[in-house]
Amino acid sequence: MNLKHLQYFRVLAEMEHFTQAALRLCITQPSLSHAISELEKDLGVHLFEKQGRNIRLNKYGRFFLKYVEHAMDELEKGEHNLRELVSPSHGNVDLAFIYTLGSHFIPAIIQAFSASDARKDISFSFHQGNTNDIIQGLKQEHYDVAFCSHMENEPDVEFIPLAQQELVVIVSPDHPLASLDQIDLKDTAAYPFIFF
Repeated sequence: MNLKHLQYFRVLAEMEHFTQAALRLCITQPSLSHAISELEKDLGVHLFEKQGRNIRLNKYGRFFLKYVEHAMDELEKGEHNLRELVSPSHGNVDLAFIYTLGSHFIPAIIQAFSASDARKDISFSFHQGNTNDIIQGLKQEHYDVAFCSHMENEPDVEFIPLAQQELVVIVSPDHPLASLDQIDLKDTAAYPFIFF
């Protein structure tokens, strides 16, 4: 049993006429007959009865048709929704970003992106986290795109620099690091952080 056989069965069940169904399906009548025969062989039951020169759906065919119609409707709905999801003018983008970008950077780029009428039907799902968690989520396909810090030794992730920020340490005037003009990040390891 394959999807084509089910599609052919659905049309033939509606029309109950091999020639007309074959015309609608744009296939030959022998091809349609063969497909239905294969489907019946797979199922182990006849789905149609001959009625003069025509055919009609029998009770097994009517029983099976309900399931085929439901399955085909679900597949068509899934195909439609998938096409919308990947459409450049529709769909949803799962976007992750580090906490520090949430107040200004992300709102600004989303506003700029959404300003175009061609993108007005694209929606976003936002996720905040630290760089390690975001990278893991990206590799597990939880996110479509992420804004985070660069990490070394991540061959499965492509990093594209968008911005560069200077890191500064803010301390009280009497702190041991306050007298230095420049420090290495490792020099801060001994002190507790209030906020990054």
